[in-house]
Amino acid sequence: MKITFGMAFAALLLSCVSAEAQVKNCDYPRFRTAVGQTTDLAMTVRAGKPCRITLGGSLSPISEARILKAASVGKSSAQGTSIVYLAKAGFSGSDRFTWAWAGQDRWGKDQLWSVDVAVNVIP
Repeated sequence: MKITFGMAFAALLLSCVSAEAQVKNCDYPRFRTAVGQTTDLAMTVRAGKPCRITLGGSLSPISEARILKAASVGKSSAQGTSIVYLAKAGFSGSDRFTWAWAGQDRWGKDQLWSVDVAVNVIP
């Protein structure tokens, strides 16, 4: 069978669409935080799979992450400068929690950079 350009293009397009259709276990956009403001973050997770939010970089020294308001359905925990969220296996729906990075600003004053997370849990 002779493969034409159209057939090759269709196969390439199908493989790209198939890869995009696969949902990750944990997905959230890049985000920035600011002292004195709460950042809103939307996160999608698979039930029963952990989702870790890590510090990508900071202009200020960050000492730890803290849970300010625990998740109501799943479990949210602070581990060093990371946050881990885990929804119960079999759960599908929404959850919410608030956490913060704790550290010092550029003048050496203790500060919190808080994030309110709206979680969409998928099976």
